[in-house]
Amino acid sequence: RRPVPAVRGMKLPVPDPDRGVYGLLLNAKCNVEKTAAWINEFISRNHASPLRVRPHPGYESEKLSRLPHAVICDWREPLADFLDGLDLAFALNTNAMIEALLHGVPVVYIGGLDPAPFDLFGLVADGSVYPYTKEDTFPAAVTRFYSRQDFRHSWNNAEFTTDTEEEKIFLTELFTRSRKEKNCVLERAQ
Repeated sequence: RRPVPAVRGMKLPVPDPDRGVYGLLLNAKCNVEKTAAWINEFISRNHASPLRVRPHPGYESEKLSRLPHAVICDWREPLADFLDGLDLAFALNTNAMIEALLHGVPVVYIGGLDPAPFDLFGLVADGSVYPYTKEDTFPAAVTRFYSRQDFRHSWNNAEFTTDTEEEKIFLTELFTRSRKEKNCVLERAQ
């Protein structure tokens, strides 16, 4: 079993789009035209404030200047700092969805804005991430999804633990082993 940080309490209920701070987590393969169309549709349908957009690390931000109703953030900003300022994160296929959940930020997955298959990481299929649809009552449906009793159980409890003592032991062993390996390499180099 691998220890992971405990999931913070979700920021619920999700505030309405004109009152909350919503973000968009992009990946390296996002289709800028499709993403711009989705943002336009979402903003007009929900009377939302501009989205805070976090590009994939290293992504050329100039390409994103065509995104409407978006505040493009610096990808060099730590992801944790970006997430701390959000009430909700929309996301394409990206591992940043897990980081957002661990920070207590509800995640809404948007498929079709990159060339990857729908739900590449299986987070929608296993019940960890809410899939965006135009038909749902937004954001009430997202609040209901993350308020479910079984939400925490959708994280594979057989594989992960949030026991702080186990996490401390695991990290101590990991750092001790790493330090010993480093010392062996240094001794051989001498």
